[in-house]
Amino acid sequence: MGRKPMPEALRNIQRHTPVLRTLGDVEYFAQEMYRKGARDAAEKAVNTRLLMVLWVLHDKFGFGNKRLMRLMDEMNALADAMNVKLLGEKGIIKALKGECDLEITM
Repeated sequence: MGRKPMPEALRNIQRHTPVLRTLGDVEYFAQEMYRKGARDAAEKAVNTRLLMVLWVLHDKFGFGNKRLMRLMDEMNALADAMNVKLLGEKGIIKALKGECDLEITM
């Protein structure tokens, strides 16, 4: 009797699961998983803070859909500018201090 075909999902799992042959492979895999976990945790923390900001602006200051969407658009544009090094954290902190007398420490 021949072998039954392996379900596609199981083949995909096996295809993407690394083969660990040496102690170095195991250590490298563990470090990568740790880094992935740290990245995931940082991303979740940032997303949670953003969610909190959106909720406070809506609940306490009356921001509706249009204003919240404009805020998100501006934040994305700012993130793009920061990603290409047109603007940095220090510049924003300095501008907030000068324009709003708001002291931010990071």
